[in-house]
Amino acid sequence: LPFAFAVFDLDGDGLLSPAEFQTVLEANLELKQLDPAAVRRVLAAPPSPDQQLRGLTRDQFRYFASLSSETVLATCGFLLHVSAFYVPLYPLGPEAEEEAEREAEEAAAAQKAAGGGGGGGADGPDACGASAVGESSDGANPFEDSDMLAALESLKTTPEERAERQKAKGNEAMRSREPHAASFAVERYSEGLAERPRDARLRATLLANRAAAHTSLRNWRRALDDAKEALAVRAEHEARAEPEGCAAAAAAAAGAEGGAASCSAARGADSGSRALAAASQVKAARRGAAAALRLGLLAEAKALSEEGLRLCGGGGESEAAELRSVASEIAAREAAEEAKRVAAAARAAMEEELAAALRARGLAVGEFLDEGLRQQCVGEHAGARLWYDSAAAELHSPVLLLYPEASMSDFIQDVAEGERLADHLEEMFGEAAERSPPWDTERKYAAPALQPYLVLDADGEAGVGTCRRLDASTALLPQLAALCAEGYTVPGVPIVHVVVRRSAFEREFLRTGGAA
Repeated sequence: LPFAFAVFDLDGDGLLSPAEFQTVLEANLELKQLDPAAVRRVLAAPPSPDQQLRGLTRDQFRYFASLSSETVLATCGFLLHVSAFYVPLYPLGPEAEEEAEREAEEAAAAQKAAGGGGGGGADGPDACGASAVGESSDGANPFEDSDMLAALESLKTTPEERAERQKAKGNEAMRSREPHAASFAVERYSEGLAERPRDARLRATLLANRAAAHTSLRNWRRALDDAKEALAVRAEHEARAEPEGCAAAAAAAAGAEGGAASCSAARGADSGSRALAAASQVKAARRGAAAALRLGLLAEAKALSEEGLRLCGGGGESEAAELRSVASEIAAREAAEEAKRVAAAARAAMEEELAAALRARGLAVGEFLDEGLRQQCVGEHAGARLWYDSAAAELHSPVLLLYPEASMSDFIQDVAEGERLADHLEEMFGEAAERSPPWDTERKYAAPALQPYLVLDADGEAGVGTCRRLDASTALLPQLAALCAEGYTVPGVPIVHVVVRRSAFEREFLRTGGAA
């Protein structure tokens, strides 16, 4: 303390002016990250006898420093190696007074020792034994033990005071917006809750504030859990407090009518603090609703937003506006989810209708030969699909045309089950090959001269093996159904090979089973 006093005494006049005291004290508070509330209650220098605020004497400084653990650290915080210290059971008095008391104690002890040595008998050994017991066997200072210091601190403050200090530190961190401030705030609020304060409103506020810190960290699940617990603490507190308050008021009243009046008065006296608590609960409900929304828990989000709006009542317009915004977002998400559900139900119904139509026609449709072919034929950007028109009771399918001689292909997006392949070939090539593509340099792909085939393997699957002639002048899908009765399976969509009839390539194509 003498060294600390010298550090504070910037001008070396042996007196700490208010400016000197505040300058160094606030620097130490910031260095040790202390809560200044407890210190600032005694920050002003005591008046001198003539009522002029000149500053702190050394004795007054010693007294201030010895008041609590906060004031010890506030005055000696710059001594970085000081991590354990002794908080006196009674604040320190003037040095001269303590010196006089120490001298008196030493004189009394000397006199007692002298009297014990001259008395003889049993007094001598007993005195020696008492002296031996009083000495520490290992010389350890109990006030340097961390458990001892924690116990002393707990005796000097209540769980609520310690929790309030941690809450203040967490709030300060959240306001600072420094890097890692939210993580620091979570730790402070958690330490406040670990003190197990008996004040239900304080517990609820700590939980609501920790939910805000978790929201900043995008820890949605933890934010939701803290918000729900904060609301549960409030509900439990109100359920317990209401009957107890009314019962106490009624007991104090002279009759039933007086009891009702007393209960009403008790409610009125508590209305201010409840209003403050409700504001904290509104924030908890809003944060919980936002976290539940991020987690996709729309039912919980809706319940929390409605609870928050109920708690708002007629006030808290800012919070109510935020809650209404969250509620609007929830409603939009619910509408989107409902639209997805309706669309999924419609798709399921269409798929069931398609499956029934395929069964009724005896058509077996299997998997595509590979994923690339599936994407090309019926993928998201293909614009084609196998579908059933229930209004016309008609099946529709895309068809892939292969021209093996030219190594080219075409894709017909939609062929109804009653349509002929010849009509499509005429549209594509023309009667006299007048619409043939550039790759038909010989103009031999005239629609009447083209012959379609299905190429099946030994198991009836599409592949290389047996070439089955198709009649282009009749409907395509019924011909496929007839082949399915013989074991053919459509590989996702019908794959039809088209060659020029009676050409050399057709003969080679048939000889090799479609491998030409």
